[in-house]
Amino acid sequence: MKPKMLIKAGLVALLGLLPASVQAWPDVGVAISIQPATLTVIDDSQEAQGSSNLMGLEFSLRGERWYGGLALTNGDFHFTEQLPRREDNKVLLNGNGSIGHNQQDLVLGYYVLDWLSLFTDIKTANYVWSDDFALHMAGLGAGASAHWRASQNWTLLLRVGRNRVNIYNNAGTDVGNARGTTFYLGGLYLLRDDTALSAGLKNQSYNVSFRNDLEQQFAIGGITVSLNHLF
Repeated sequence: MKPKMLIKAGLVALLGLLPASVQAWPDVGVAISIQPATLTVIDDSQEAQGSSNLMGLEFSLRGERWYGGLALTNGDFHFTEQLPRREDNKVLLNGNGSIGHNQQDLVLGYYVLDWLSLFTDIKTANYVWSDDFALHMAGLGAGASAHWRASQNWTLLLRVGRNRVNIYNNAGTDVGNARGTTFYLGGLYLLRDDTALSAGLKNQSYNVSFRNDLEQQFAIGGITVSLNHLF
């Protein structure tokens, strides 16, 4: 099987919720990205802030109206002053350290207008401390995406979304939940017919409520730069 057909077959199998007509879709896209980002965690007693260069990989399928995609993000947030307060109330002896972060988004969308689409998002995210304490988030989201063609080569992009996730510890125990928002505003420059460079401000935030009455705000934000290729 040719690589192009193999990629299509793998994505179609992954996005099994899509209609059967997806098998005839002509457009398969791949994007790689880097996002110098900051993770800020705030509660009633402290604010902790760490930095990272998040790496991203995204696969997408696009038809006339339907589209789908899988986005993967990974990186380590480094804290130089203090680590965030933890759900298990354990305080690490050293005030600095790192928290590993990875996230997966499985998206299905539909263009209601040529420039406007609505989408749903199955989201999972993991935060792992250096002593293997971890928080795992999983839930659903929905939102809207819009684009405006500014010129032959430039396109403006806007995406907003809302989501709700449950939070689990390493033992699989439900320890809380969170409601969040996602926001992206940027631009895309067409380098050639099948390749584009995009950059923009990307932010996601959560209001987290743990079962032990700890309340926190999680926010990840920064400028992301992506190289996009269409097969």
